[in-house]
Parts: sequence; C-alpha cells; structure tokens
Amino acid sequence: MTTRRRTELRELVAAMPPQDRAGLIRALRAFTEAAGEPAEPDWAGGL
Repeated sequence: MTTRRRTELRELVAAMPPQDRAGLIRALRAFTEAAGEPAEPDWAGGL
C-alpha cells in the first residue's frame, strides 16, 4: 500500500465514530487473513 493511500485511509477512518472505526479495523484484519496476506500492523496505528 502506498504512503499516500495509507494517509488517505487514516484520515477517513479517523473521521468515523469510534465504534464504527473498531468494526472496520476488525473487518479489514479478517479480510487480510482470509486472503492469506501478511498483517498490516499499522491499520489501527494512531487511531
């Protein structure tokens, strides 16, 4: 994922209500695991 895309996603996620944000992060992690891709440890970083 590009630095620009990470920045855009971080801004969008930060604008979400906390309960929705937590659900999105869980869903993204589950999607990543199901795809067999390496974890993205900073999805929740700073949120």
